[in-house]
Amino acid sequence: MKKEYTGVDIFKICAAFGVIAIHTDMPFLKVVGRLSVPFFAIISSFFFFKHFFSLDNDIEKKKYLFKFEKRMGLLILGWQIIYLPLAIEYFKRLVINQHNSIIKYLYYFVYPGYTNANGWGQSWYLIAMLIGIPVFLFLIKYCHLYGMFLISGMLEIYYIAANEFGFLTKLPVWGTLYFPRLIVYILIGYLFAKNSAKLTNFKEKNILISLLIMFFIFIIENYLIKLCGGLSNSEEAISTVPTSIILVLFSLKYSPKLKMNALMIRNCSTFIYCAQNYPLQLFIKKCSRFLMSSVIAEVVFFFFVSLTCIILFIVYSGLAKRYRVFRYLV
Repeated sequence: MKKEYTGVDIFKICAAFGVIAIHTDMPFLKVVGRLSVPFFAIISSFFFFKHFFSLDNDIEKKKYLFKFEKRMGLLILGWQIIYLPLAIEYFKRLVINQHNSIIKYLYYFVYPGYTNANGWGQSWYLIAMLIGIPVFLFLIKYCHLYGMFLISGMLEIYYIAANEFGFLTKLPVWGTLYFPRLIVYILIGYLFAKNSAKLTNFKEKNILISLLIMFFIFIIENYLIKLCGGLSNSEEAISTVPTSIILVLFSLKYSPKLKMNALMIRNCSTFIYCAQNYPLQLFIKKCSRFLMSSVIAEVVFFFFVSLTCIILFIVYSGLAKRYRVFRYLV
């Protein structure tokens, strides 16, 4: 009987709201939300490699890689069409108003994490996975596993130094919102898939206790960094990787029975992640001027974007049943 990873579905939708918390500056949740992308990257890599390893020969593996790339590409393309109005707006701002070159704009377009140049900055993760998986397969073929440990370790040390300790090191954050940063998480997903049979040896209770301990350490670490002059929710902290590993491990072990359709929850998490930028921009342009910068405003912002995304998903679900083309959006 095929195992249903209902725990993964639950944590995926929580992670999607965690990303919204980051973008709306929601107190406390914006710190927890920094675990969202690592969780997404490890889980996506785990399921990719779990199927990849089950295939008999290189031809089938190449076909599956192409299928993965095609599906990810269509997801990005579908949402890119939806975000064209915002992309045009950013084009006018970056090229016409700020006199940047077309080449520089195109660079920002495929590296949108800090600029929103393509209309939805959160797409950086999807683009990073689209590029990251084949790059990882290429690297592990020629560098082997020990080489990947070395590469991943060096990248992780750099991103911790540039992000968490950036207020001291002044290092550029290059690649933080692009595929190099995800290499370590793709490697973890790869190792989880390679040793999936051994994951059953871990007891759920012990994993939960470990998760609570690491979660506490993660929160305290970010708080202490803020006291020292850094950010309370930097992109990469020392405890991000170990906390993410245990979080993913717990989600794989935790399999509650759901009254809702698991596929709908899964689709909802993808939709919320992708759809959030329109309500974000709407609130910033139309509503933020009526609210003072405060905790209350941040809470209102978070719930406005979250509820709007849920309503949009309900509308989307109805359209997807009638028109097949909408299914490419999740």
